[in-house]
Amino acid sequence: MEEKRKQIIEITRKLLDEKGLDSGSDPHGIEVLAGDGSQRQFYRLQFDNGLSMVAILPSADQKQGMEEAYSSWSIGNHLYSKGIPVPELISFDSQTGLILTEDLGDVRLDGRVLQLHGQPHAYPVGDDAPVRLGVPARGDGIHCDCCTIAG
Repeated sequence: MEEKRKQIIEITRKLLDEKGLDSGSDPHGIEVLAGDGSQRQFYRLQFDNGLSMVAILPSADQKQGMEEAYSSWSIGNHLYSKGIPVPELISFDSQTGLILTEDLGDVRLDGRVLQLHGQPHAYPVGDDAPVRLGVPARGDGIHCDCCTIAG
């Protein structure tokens, strides 16, 4: 973990400097977060000034990991620009695929559903669910080539 910690700190420092953002220090805390079903690695970075953000590193498979990182960056920025409630993406390192995002805390959708219903719950979405999501997210700025990963 120490080598990974050094890598995350170095890339984060570079990305924040490039964006002109001052975190006040290197992160004093790096917490491993649960994944999202992919092979990506998630870390919460905590700084002395109270700032907190999430670093996402691609999988060890360099080609697929970089393709997934580029897709995440492109799709996430597009959705955020259309007002879809996703974390704001702060910066992207094109050499390593590391993405910095705003930290929305520990609340996860599956945990919130369990809290509300006491058990896993399936919501009926109907055949028009992709249309209802796609309408606010459509428009200029998304390149569909980032949505497919060659196997």
